[in-house]
Amino acid sequence: MKNKHKRCRSARVGTLILLYFLLALVTLAVIVPFYLIFISSIKHNYEILSSTFYWWPKYGISFEGYKKVVSANSELSLYIGTSIPLSFWNTVWQSVIPTLVGIFVSGASGYAVAKLKFPCRGAIFSLLIATMMIPGTITLVSSYLLFDTVGWTNGPLPLIVPGLFGSAGNVFFMRQYFSGLPDELTEAAKLDGLSNFGTYVRIAMPLSVPVFVSLSLLSFIGHYNAYLNPLIYLGDNTKYYTLQITLKNMMSLYKNQWDVILSTCIVSILPLLVLYLFTQKFFIKGISMSSGLKG
Repeated sequence: MKNKHKRCRSARVGTLILLYFLLALVTLAVIVPFYLIFISSIKHNYEILSSTFYWWPKYGISFEGYKKVVSANSELSLYIGTSIPLSFWNTVWQSVIPTLVGIFVSGASGYAVAKLKFPCRGAIFSLLIATMMIPGTITLVSSYLLFDTVGWTNGPLPLIVPGLFGSAGNVFFMRQYFSGLPDELTEAAKLDGLSNFGTYVRIAMPLSVPVFVSLSLLSFIGHYNAYLNPLIYLGDNTKYYTLQITLKNMMSLYKNQWDVILSTCIVSILPLLVLYLFTQKFFIKGISMSSGLKG
């Protein structure tokens, strides 16, 4: 019996060692690329272009790339008509507006499907989820023709307005979360005279902060990293260029000046890292989607 327990314990220890080893490999696979980008961004450009790689700047640390990035009057502004600070600001406000409004609308839709009784509720929800199976590229041409007809192309409206109506994926997660809220809460709110909308705003939303924060973060990252839609809809209107479009243009302007390009990559990544550090508690809590007050 003792030998059997020893064998089981040895097997568990071996499994844990293997799991931690695999976890360490995955962690290195994620961290090393970020380290290479950062360490190269503070090197002199001639060291980046050299055939020998060093894990730390051999010829001293240089911040020339960062100086060009944060300057509003750099070559980028002269030749392309925009700058990294302006592009960053465009990216932020074009991402924040559809994220905040879209999450609120998605939450309201998810709450309605989860808690309200109305005809064809299941069929409407199934149809909404079915739209998730349609790739966005399929409707790209028709969407462009529609926005062009109403005169929205060559501007930021096509990037903002569709996001104001939420997304099917967010509605699905919201519905799953709200389904776990006790019905007694909503019934008590109605007895106190709250409308359905008031119950959603004053009862459901405060109890669902983790899911709202986590989905807001994911939605913001999606808008922040978007490239195809800004490329198509902004056209040559440089004053609305987002960070991703400006990064692409930098490749042709600075060419082999990799210190500038890599510095821009770090500057563009940094806000997302800071945002995650401040919201990771809610993000981890919400991403588990245990639903409602359970768990």
